Amino acid sequence: MFGRNHLLYAVLIAAPALANENPDPAAAERGRKTFIESCGFCHGNDATGNRGPDLIRSVLVNRDEGGNLIGPVIKNGRPEKEMPAFPALSSQQISDMVTFLHVRLIESIASNKVS
Repeated sequence: MFGRNHLLYAVLIAAPALANENPDPAAAERGRKTFIESCGFCHGNDATGNRGPDLIRSVLVNRDEGGNLIGPVIKNGRPEKEMPAFPALSSQQISDMVTFLHVRLIESIASNKVS
């Protein structure tokens, strides 16, 4: 469980990704389905990691604004980290996956609030 300092740190890091964020539930659901099909085998169906890293704790995901960081990684992969590219995914599919990841980040921060 996160302590107060960890929660504050998570909120500060996630601030860019969450600024003015009002995620579309339909996009998040489409993104969840695409994420599970394309990424779940490595990153887990909830993006908290499996063979691949936990994306909820990823600095890249936490600093992403509207897909500016996540989108290129999905499209081009990270060969140096053995992450495959997904060039066949449409811009809409990538955008939906970004929305899903942002929603997961919001949910994670909300679930760790200290009373």
